[in-house]
Amino acid sequence: MLCYRFALKHTKGQRLLNNKTVYKKNYFSTVDFPSVTENLECDIAIVGGGLAGLSLAYQLASHNKKFILIEAQKIGEGASGINGGFCSPGWSVGYSRLCEQYGRSSAQIFYNLSLEGVRWVSSFKDKKGFELIEKKGGIMNLSLLQTEEFARDGFNKSDLIVRNQSQFIPKQELSNYVKSPKYSCGLLSKSGFSLNPLNFLNALKNKINLKQPKTIFENSKMQSFSEGNEGCVITMANGYTIQSRQIVLATGGYGGNETGYLKTRWLPITTSIAVTSPLKGEVQNYINPNFAFSDDRRAGNYYRLMPDNRLLWGRGINAVGTPDIESLRRLVRADISFFFPDILDLAYGKNNLNFDFSWSGKMAYSLSMMPYVGQLTARTFALSGFGGHGMNTAPAAAIVLSEFLLGLTDRVSIFKKIPMKWNGYQFGPYAAEALYKLMVAKDKINSFYQRERRSEL
Repeated sequence: MLCYRFALKHTKGQRLLNNKTVYKKNYFSTVDFPSVTENLECDIAIVGGGLAGLSLAYQLASHNKKFILIEAQKIGEGASGINGGFCSPGWSVGYSRLCEQYGRSSAQIFYNLSLEGVRWVSSFKDKKGFELIEKKGGIMNLSLLQTEEFARDGFNKSDLIVRNQSQFIPKQELSNYVKSPKYSCGLLSKSGFSLNPLNFLNALKNKINLKQPKTIFENSKMQSFSEGNEGCVITMANGYTIQSRQIVLATGGYGGNETGYLKTRWLPITTSIAVTSPLKGEVQNYINPNFAFSDDRRAGNYYRLMPDNRLLWGRGINAVGTPDIESLRRLVRADISFFFPDILDLAYGKNNLNFDFSWSGKMAYSLSMMPYVGQLTARTFALSGFGGHGMNTAPAAAIVLSEFLLGLTDRVSIFKKIPMKWNGYQFGPYAAEALYKLMVAKDKINSFYQRERRSEL
């Protein structure tokens, strides 16, 4: 991975940081956790304190299972605490593709599991009843690449399980949600919502701490682990050890060579977000604040108005390198100008559209676009690779993995259908970057073609 790491270090300008996000502006205080400073023992060691690891810890704590969770940084500094905050049914792979690859019955199981994750997150509150959900209207996927007729036909032919959770929005009704001529139609996920992901993690870790104190450790990096007949031994970077019967690797895109075999089966992919200064109230005439939005391009835009009238705008992915702050803000200004030129007037012109926050984060993608969940060896388990759709799927996967570890169900076996493909080692990021650029070019051609067709009608 030397080539990849070199590319990441050499950006054009000031680097994006993930510790200055808008979520910390509305941050509610939580307890801090110590580092590992002695040798420890447990039944299950969870490596990684993101959404996947914390969700698993919560399930184990609820069943009084003895575990330890270690996080290399502070909880919330990785992708789980800095993402766009979108939570809706589904996976990174669309339902039709799930049917093609795994069969309709398996696709239905996967979809129902993703819906279970949505429901679990939406029902969650911290001990004080802190409202974690910002928008309950739904999440809408807007079409740039399909005509209304084609999209409607595809929706009508989709399984009942999908139609029950969605609503087709024709062109003539889009103005109730977004006022942009670029979109042909939309598909509203009625059960979807947005939230402050950092506060959700904080509420989650607080509940775990109440159920089982002294089980979470921050700033505690695993250096390596070994597996034997009697159990596993984790060696920490500071030399202390954790002995456990089983290990769960839940490091996501931030895991390194210390994760062993799993490191060769996913790619760290970077996405970036910029958040504007508060805009005039009239911006709500163009973007309905009760909904969150994305489009149907591969790694297209995703955006939402926040409670204080800031516009959160996410865009693109990078397998190699990251955009610097000014490059990201220039690209976001261009995006907003393309879709919502009138919003720029609310910010006193394009050049005066100011951004108060900009950051990037790494996600773990597999070549199948589906996560790795389940048993790797006799005592080692994976809970990783949720890509850009983890707010619902990571908790759902954690639930079924916990059931297996507790000896309750074998629902996790559905993930055995997902092949663990080699990531290409040091060449993988460059191949992924080239493929993404090709897909972007294809999307641009398709979007231009659809706009030309609509203008002729």
